[in-house]
Amino acid sequence: MGNRANKAPRPQERALRPHLSKFELQPAATPSTPEMIDTESRPRVPKRSVERVRKANEPRVERKPDSSRRAKNQESKKDRLAESSVVITQSQKDGSLTGSKRSINSKRANGSKAKSTNDDTNKIVGSMPQAAGNDDVVKELITRFCNATLQKGVRKLREEFARLKSETVPSPDSLASFHANPTRNRYRDIPCVEESRVKLIDHPDQMDYIHANYVSTPFNERRFICTQGPMETTIYDFWWMVLQEKAEFIVMLCNMDENGRPKCDEYLPFLPSSGSMVFRDISISVQSVNIIKPDNSASTEMISERVLRVTRNRLERTIKHFHWSSWPDHGVPTGDLAPLVLLQRIRQTKFPIIIHCSAGIGRTGSIVAIEYVLERIIYKQPCDDMAVILKSLRKQRAHSIQTDLQYLYVHFILLRYYTELKYIDQNNLYLVGFCREYEQAIPTNPHGKLVQALYASSLQPQPTPPNDEADDANPTRW
Repeated sequence: MGNRANKAPRPQERALRPHLSKFELQPAATPSTPEMIDTESRPRVPKRSVERVRKANEPRVERKPDSSRRAKNQESKKDRLAESSVVITQSQKDGSLTGSKRSINSKRANGSKAKSTNDDTNKIVGSMPQAAGNDDVVKELITRFCNATLQKGVRKLREEFARLKSETVPSPDSLASFHANPTRNRYRDIPCVEESRVKLIDHPDQMDYIHANYVSTPFNERRFICTQGPMETTIYDFWWMVLQEKAEFIVMLCNMDENGRPKCDEYLPFLPSSGSMVFRDISISVQSVNIIKPDNSASTEMISERVLRVTRNRLERTIKHFHWSSWPDHGVPTGDLAPLVLLQRIRQTKFPIIIHCSAGIGRTGSIVAIEYVLERIIYKQPCDDMAVILKSLRKQRAHSIQTDLQYLYVHFILLRYYTELKYIDQNNLYLVGFCREYEQAIPTNPHGKLVQALYASSLQPQPTPPNDEADDANPTRW
């Protein structure tokens, strides 16, 4: 009776409730680094003061002198990342969120500090989810970003992208390894920049090349690894990189074949019943599959979460693989917050997040750009000039965000997210106008009505002006 060990384990809650669509700002859980504690017993010394005895009995924390500054900086970054913008459902706010608030207030009353956790059933870390949003500097930065986007509008954003696209072409002398490994590149016209490329270490074939680049964010200099879809000849290299970088998350944004064209070779089994796939001395098997239904029951976006068991000799890793299979080959996804739901599930790691589509630049660059903006705002860095952000991404991963529609999509998702968080009024006339222009720029989008309904539901219907940009709205995608 009363023994904690006799209590039944708490059943795991569902990560998302698909029939709900309200979202709130919430901090992300970040992994805490366990301290090394010296537990060696010490002899009792007589006639010492109470204060000296207390200090002697306290556990001694050993720190490495040469890495103390780096550890301190990393912990500071983790604290700030805990304020990062993520999404939870209204049911979590009404249910588990209330319980978490009560628990946190109780801990504060006892003088203890709430600890972070990676458990999907407990998303609160030491403060209410509105904590980051209550910061005046953060509010100002979000307002500046929204105002700058709405002032430009769809037409000027497309013009801005066209200008930046021509200004961010990598120089030929920065592509030496790319040209030296033509059989390991999926596309001849999608280069891999030398300065930021991932180098394979101790590869059995005595080579270090893979078409992949590190991409930094304010949280981590190697926050993402953007890479092409694995080829038949590079699948082993891909998994070697996964194990080398100690990656915990892989994001796949394409399908094996799209519109009758191969986009990615099959590099993992998709069902637990499929058994293991073996590439030389690396084995991959699926432990479980979970279908994530973002935003609400009407959403057509489909994200599958797989827990993988990856082994090589005596090394064994558990890795989560997310497959967004509904992103269209010649367009952009619907206007729901699927990117934010995905980012919520992968950002709690200190190791690189591996993300790919087919070429690893278009859909991949769009997701990375959204997270880049969110982290810059949390770190109180301005984002109203998106040209600076796009240049930074393209310097690290050439051609990131491949089309103007993807550039518009990044802005649209961020606008919608900050509208959900009440930073901008959904009836703002500039916002309604931007949504109409965005819908017109995507004439083939079967979910255009959903896009318009996001903001204009309370307004009187107005005639749609003629679209003079329709000829530009069907770009060639990889």
